[in-house]
Order: sequence, then structure tokens, then C-alpha cells
Amino acid sequence: MPALHEMFLVFDRINDQITSSVGTALGTRQVETVVNVLFSALAIGLFVWKFAGFALRGFDMLDLLTLMMTIFFVYILLTSYKAIFPPILDGGRYVSEVLGRGIANRDGSVSLAEATFRMLLHFDFSAACGVTDCLGSGFLALPGVLVAYVMVLALGIIATLVELWTMWGFQIAYAVGWLTIPFLLFERLSFLFDGWLKFIFGMIVYVIVAKINLALVLLGLEVMFGVGDVADQTVQVHGFFDVIGLLVFMAVGIATLYSTGRFASAIVSSAGGGGIGEMVQKMASTAATVAGAAVALAL
Repeated sequence: MPALHEMFLVFDRINDQITSSVGTALGTRQVETVVNVLFSALAIGLFVWKFAGFALRGFDMLDLLTLMMTIFFVYILLTSYKAIFPPILDGGRYVSEVLGRGIANRDGSVSLAEATFRMLLHFDFSAACGVTDCLGSGFLALPGVLVAYVMVLALGIIATLVELWTMWGFQIAYAVGWLTIPFLLFERLSFLFDGWLKFIFGMIVYVIVAKINLALVLLGLEVMFGVGDVADQTVQVHGFFDVIGLLVFMAVGIATLYSTGRFASAIVSSAGGGGIGEMVQKMASTAATVAGAAVALAL
């Protein structure tokens, strides 16, 4: 299917271009200025807030050290963002590809969505009746053929959409994440970074679940018909019962691919514990306590 293969090649080129453009944009002076100005403004605001509190309640050295450690930890995370998160995203993508190819027994020359779509388009459904027979006892043959073709196209399209989202989701997460890090300075604003972090790990889980779902659908089609993705299959349809097995399987495939996001969300949303902002505050408080004790011992 040259046209189908060309379509997926275009998708790959678009993904490569998006990846390159996002990386270039995050490295421009304008974007770096926006992030640095946002971090500086929030840090200065935090300083003013803390020293206003010192003026009302009295000076507290431990509180000041905690403030400095919080700014330090957030700054380290901000400056190392482009070194930390791309390997995490690449690792999630690699794990999903290995699992998907292993389950479907594929070499990776084409994507799982393309292999699924290619196999589906090789099914030829034909009404096993003439014009007069189809109008008589075989009147369910033509609707059966029509429904089968609709289900084939629906499964192929949704498999392609899932594949596309696995390409673009990471780029969206990577492009947005840098701007959420400065909000860790304020514990009440850290929910922005927490939400982004939940999204990015949800995206990793989504890609893994999506590749497994695509591999299972592809493997099920091969087992059902005992063929690879390049063999033509003609299905003679006398009525719905001739294609009921295929229709049920394709319906399950559509449902599970459509529910991939819910599966991933269910896995990620079950994680408990406090947010990253709370963790940063605890780390800063612990580091400030240790630093204060060290200074006291030195004096």
C-alpha cells in the first residue's frame, strides 16, 4: 500500500520536525529570557514575602536558610531541565517500542498502526449472493459487508490516531514543562508543576499501553486469519453471522484503543503521596537544618 506507507512516512517527518522545532525553541534566547524572568520575579516575590514576615514576627535564621535552599533546588531543576527530562521521555518511548514489537513479533520497519491498517485493508468482503438472492433470502449479506468495511476503516483510523498522539504528546509535555518549574518556589502555586509532572508520566504510561494495545490487536488479527500483513483475504459474506467474529474482535479493538487514555489515567491517578512542591519544601527545610547545625558546630 504505497499511499498508506507514504502517509505514515509523512507523520514521521512531521514528528521529527516538531521535535527539532521544540528543542530549538527551548534553546532560543527569548524563551530562556521568559523562563529566567519568571523565576527571578517569583524568587524576588518570595524574598519580599519572607522578609515582610521577619519584620512582623522577628528574624529566623533557619527560615532564611530554608528560603535559600528552596531557591537553590528550584534553580538546579530549572537549569538541568533539558538534561533530565528528554532521556526520561526517550526511555518511555523505547520501552513501549520494545514491548509492542516483542508482543507483535515485528522488526520495527513499520509502525504497529501502519501494520494494523495495512492488514485491515487487505480484507476483501464480498457478498456471497447475486442481485436477486441478496434481495431475497440473503438480504443481510450486503449490510454485513457494509458494516464490516465500516469497522475496518474505524479500527484503522483510531489506530492511526493513537499512533499520532504518542508522537505529539511527548512534544507538548516537553514544551510546556520548563515554564512550570519556577512555580515550585511557592507551595500554593506548585500544583502547576505537579499537574505537568502527572501529565508527563501519564503520557509515558499512555504510550506504553497504546503500543501494547496496538500489538495485541495486530497479533489477534494474525491469529484469527493465520496470515501476515501482506496477504489478501477474501471473506464471503452470506449474512452477519459470517463476519460476527471479526466484527466483535474489531469492536473490542476499537474500544480498547479508544480507552487507552483512561487506562493510563487510572494507573497514574492511583499514585498517592504529597506533591513535588511539598517535597521541595521538606528538602529545603532539611538542608537548612543540617546547614544551621554545621554552622553552629563550626562557631
